[in-house]
Amino acid sequence: MNMNERWPAITAPVYRPYVIAIGQLALAWNQLHESLALLFIELLANGRAYPATDIWNSPTFDRPMRLLLKSLLRTIDRRYPSKLRMTADLEWVLAEIDKVEDARNDAVHSPLTVTPEGEVLGILIPGREDKVRLSVTVNKVVPRIAFDNRRALKLLNKDLLTEFRWCRDMSLALNEYVGAVYEAVAANPAESDAWPSRPPLPNRGVQKKRNANQARTAG
Repeated sequence: MNMNERWPAITAPVYRPYVIAIGQLALAWNQLHESLALLFIELLANGRAYPATDIWNSPTFDRPMRLLLKSLLRTIDRRYPSKLRMTADLEWVLAEIDKVEDARNDAVHSPLTVTPEGEVLGILIPGREDKVRLSVTVNKVVPRIAFDNRRALKLLNKDLLTEFRWCRDMSLALNEYVGAVYEAVAANPAESDAWPSRPPLPNRGVQKKRNANQARTAG
C-alpha cells in the first residue's frame, strides 16, 4: 500500500472545518504578534520604525520576540507615571499569550487523521438466529498518535474544534486588548490618561456544556 493511501487526503471534505479553524487560529496568532510589534516599536522608539523593527525581527521565534517586549517593562513606571496599571496589565497580557501558545502549537503542529467510529449491535440477519455486529463507518477527525507525537497525544481526549476555536478566540481577544493598549500608549499624555480594562476571555466551552447539562437535568 502506498503510504499516502493510509489516511484520507488533507483536501478531503471531512477535514474542512478543522482546516478553517486552524487557518483562522494561525492568522489570528500572526495578527496578535503584529500588534505586539507595533506596541514594542512605540515603547522602544516612540513609534520610529528603524531600528526597532530590526530588533523585533532578530529572533526567529515568537516567544523571544515577546521577551523583548517584556524587557521594556522595567522602565515603564518612570516613563508613564500616570498609567498606574500599565506594567501589571502588560505582564498579564504577555502571561495569557504564553498560556495560549502551547495550545496553539498543539493545534498547528499535531498530525490529524480520520478514523471510522460507531457500531450497530444486534442486527438480525435473515436465516440466522444469532445476532451479529455490523460496523458503520462514521468519519471522525482525531489526533494521529501512531508514532507517539507528543502534541497529538495532548489533544487525544479533547474536542478538537472546541480547542482550535478557543485558541483562535483567545488570540483575537488578546489582540484587541493589545491594540487598545497601543492606542493608550501612543496618545498624547496631555490629552488622555485613559487606560483599557482587561477584557473577558473566552473559555473552552466548559460553561456552555455545563449550562446544557443543567438544562437537561431540569427538563
